[in-house]
Amino acid sequence: MKFINTDGMSFVGPGSEWFWTAVSAVVLLATLLAIYRQVLLQRGLKEAQQSEELAREWDSERLLRSRLAIALTLQEGKDLSPSLSSAARIADFWDKVGSLVRYGHVGREQITAQWADIILTYWTMLEPMIKRLRIDHGMPDELEHIEWLANLMLRDGHEHARALTPLSPDRITAWIELLKEDIALEVSLRTLPTAPQ
Repeated sequence: MKFINTDGMSFVGPGSEWFWTAVSAVVLLATLLAIYRQVLLQRGLKEAQQSEELAREWDSERLLRSRLAIALTLQEGKDLSPSLSSAARIADFWDKVGSLVRYGHVGREQITAQWADIILTYWTMLEPMIKRLRIDHGMPDELEHIEWLANLMLRDGHEHARALTPLSPDRITAWIELLKEDIALEVSLRTLPTAPQ
């Protein structure tokens, strides 16, 4: 009993059009799969580079000093206000990160794994200031991406109790010391003497 009837089949010449059409379809499918794989690889590389750039910016001396100013303000028992440029700078940074995640330029999973607790800690600190800023400026959507990002981090299923707890005086003091050490390192790297040539 024959399962495939090959009688009258032609692979070359007249009547072989069906074969070459099938071969063309297979080649086209393989090409499309290769292109799709390449696009995924490039997207992954782009997301990794974007994440690295964000990490470099977050650890830059400018943002370290801004974070220190926020910590010192909280240590003094003062509220963060829109007039504190350091608080506005940090809010802008996280708003930018939120925008990048929201519009698919950086992967949500990558940001969640690397930044979730930090985002929620800063959102907890900055939320009252941002809400006051929105009222004062009459712009209810101002810095909306940082809020969206914080809500996304809350929905991701991780445990964030520590990040959502107001900072205790001991935590603020430890945080200040760490930031001072990081700033000192950045300053020393910037001022290292160059080797004679």
